[in-house]
Amino acid sequence: MGRKVTVAVCTLNQWALDFEGNLSRILQSIQEAKEMGALYRTGPELEICWQVLADLLKSPTCNDMLIDVGMPVQHRNVSYNCRVVFLNKKILLIRPKMATVPIGDAVIATKDTCIGYMELRKAYVTVDLVKSATFKSGGAYLFSNLRGCDGQRIYFNGCSCVAVNGDIVSRGLQFALQDVVRYTHLEDIRAYRARHRSRSHLAASNPPFPRVSVEFALSDEDAHLTASPPVDWHYLTPEEEIELATIDLEDICAYRARHKSRSHLAASNPPFPRVSVEFALSDEHAHLTASPPVDWHYLTPEEEIELACWLWDYLRRSGQGGFFLPLSGGVDSTSTACIVFSMCTQICDAIQKGDYTPSDPMELCNRLLVTCYMATENSSQQTKQRAAQARLRMVLSYLFAQLVLWVRGRPGGLLVLGSSNVDEALRGYMTKYDCSSADINPIGGILQAPPTAELEPLTDGQITQTDEQDMGMTYDELSEFGRLRKTHSCGPYTMFQKLVHAWSDKCTPRESGTLQRDEQDLGMTSDDRSQFGRLRETHSCGP
Repeated sequence: MGRKVTVAVCTLNQWALDFEGNLSRILQSIQEAKEMGALYRTGPELEICWQVLADLLKSPTCNDMLIDVGMPVQHRNVSYNCRVVFLNKKILLIRPKMATVPIGDAVIATKDTCIGYMELRKAYVTVDLVKSATFKSGGAYLFSNLRGCDGQRIYFNGCSCVAVNGDIVSRGLQFALQDVVRYTHLEDIRAYRARHRSRSHLAASNPPFPRVSVEFALSDEDAHLTASPPVDWHYLTPEEEIELATIDLEDICAYRARHKSRSHLAASNPPFPRVSVEFALSDEHAHLTASPPVDWHYLTPEEEIELACWLWDYLRRSGQGGFFLPLSGGVDSTSTACIVFSMCTQICDAIQKGDYTPSDPMELCNRLLVTCYMATENSSQQTKQRAAQARLRMVLSYLFAQLVLWVRGRPGGLLVLGSSNVDEALRGYMTKYDCSSADINPIGGILQAPPTAELEPLTDGQITQTDEQDMGMTYDELSEFGRLRKTHSCGPYTMFQKLVHAWSDKCTPRESGTLQRDEQDLGMTSDDRSQFGRLRETHSCGP
């Protein structure tokens, strides 16, 4: 039967300075984890502050469970990002997330045992990190992440998971709208470690960690409790957001024993201090099986952009009644509208109760998104060249955003959405105080279509301008400039050297240099202009 431990990882939507809300969400996650049979609960980093910890220690909801929370801790006037572990109103360990600190280097030993923000394609990094950490030395890895916006420009996308001996046995949603546990067999971990002989030698050679002994057991005697099997990675099922896993400690021991190099290294290293706890996480239930490995389905960049949960998080925290989008008729504003509709689709899938339940995503989108095509007549050539109609659209957008809900008999206003893509921003190809001025700008790229900025009017009913023609380069070329400058830190000369080889099949070196010079405005790049702006605004420098 082995020693099987049920552990819980939680994905929470915390908010800075929302002390009562953060506390209630943590207590709810603890209560749900206990109801699902977990004896160990871990949450995302920096989920609480010190006073909230005092409330958790006093709460009866936290009794008889080993709880791991993330919070800032100050030691000798230095702030650390720490994990705080407590049991039955007693703090067992404060562990900073750094290697070279004077506190927190210890292991919690019960009776039966010895976090990131969202970027495109970052799920690969998270999964590889979690799997590799347990594949090398065996063990159970609990990854708990936040969900939601941080109040600035970062979105945390969840992805909480549990890995055992190199396999993902439980996982949460990468994108979901609400806050919300599997079984792990400890014997499986021991067996996995025993199979790795190198790991055994390494562990034997390393000094032991300090241990915090706790009179508490994570396992129980339920013979019917089975470890969690592998699961497929399903999306858009928000009900799964407190994730459980059953870990077999014997599997971990066996896995580590098979890695001899690990055993030699462990034996040579000094031991860690141990905190002994009179508590057991496992039990002897025969029906409890360890969680099997699961397949991780990775989203494409387009799918990650489509699941616009961050947009809903921004809207609900702003207290506004929806979005207002000025339509230009081009692909940029159309893409922005599609992202909002995708957000409405996620909301309809997630809503289970409430006073208002939308009938379908289109009906909800009609309530949350207002669009307006703002056509004007250009009276002169001078007006056309000054892009006056583009700037008038910005003023009218904010006016209509405040009036639309009043006309509909609803309180509040609307958030104005922009549709300026990042490729144009790299070159500075935009009209100041037009689509670049908005509350939120959701799009980060451009589709393969001839977009038009509509700075100039129609001539005989035909479009007289496209952005690519006006810039003298395509968006693919502009994206390549941005990638070389930002990702590879290339200046104009190094960029030219790389493009001579990369574009050898479609243009000559002279043509590559011409495009490169076009990217420079007044003999300097966008980075140069940003540097001048920083010196002028931040450091108050004159010419």
